[in-house]
Amino acid sequence: MSKNDDDQLTDAASDTASSFAAVQEANPAPLSSPSADLAVVDDEGLAQELRRLAQGAGEVLVIANAYTVCVLHRVDAQATWKPVCCGELAEKAVVAAKPLARKRLWWGSTAGAPWDADPTTVPKVKATLGFVSGWLKKSIDESGREGDVTEAIKAELTYLAAWRCQFAGCGRNLRQHGATSGRGRFSYFAHIVAASPGGPRGNPVLSKLLASQLSNFILLCDECHRLIDKVNPAKYTVEVLRKMREDNIAEVQRLLGSLQHKPA
Repeated sequence: MSKNDDDQLTDAASDTASSFAAVQEANPAPLSSPSADLAVVDDEGLAQELRRLAQGAGEVLVIANAYTVCVLHRVDAQATWKPVCCGELAEKAVVAAKPLARKRLWWGSTAGAPWDADPTTVPKVKATLGFVSGWLKKSIDESGREGDVTEAIKAELTYLAAWRCQFAGCGRNLRQHGATSGRGRFSYFAHIVAASPGGPRGNPVLSKLLASQLSNFILLCDECHRLIDKVNPAKYTVEVLRKMREDNIAEVQRLLGSLQHKPA
């Protein structure tokens, strides 16, 4: 990294700190947590539930915001909607939804936590497979893009993280493929505050302000990236992720510092 890039990162961090303090009060409350008896699942788990529901009777309702969903079921049109699970809807769940589409699958939309939406009043439509696939594409665009990551940020963050996933307890080597051991770059430069106000941990003021700031990125593997954005975004708040990032950087510096020769 050039000195000019280094200076830009330092100046940006200083500007961000002062700007963040000025708008901190505008930060909306994070998503509420799902109830303790509502299963939180990844794409495979949600696909399993949809396959199970497809084998039975009744209707299925998926309530979604821009990046995560809640699945509900009722035995007939007069029955009450009952929550089944919440979490990540991706490629496997889309395939599992095919037998339900058009006739038995409803789709509701909300701006907040899907598990908090009232299924009797939420705007909903009968969902086709194309509709569900279209939502998935938009959700990937909303939470998976890296367009605001500069080369200087990539270089600095991978240095700070030593090319390891910064999620607490993971530490996966992001230069090596887990199954093949092949060398490459298997990392996600994930936003802590989403780059879009409608994304995970998004904010109408801070999203634009922090979109290209080094301090707002955390280096993750694919699994951990999906966990914080799609599977359980309510659990992984801005505060939780900032602490993970800070703790990881401190631990990497401690470990690497222990290798330094200490004069007698």
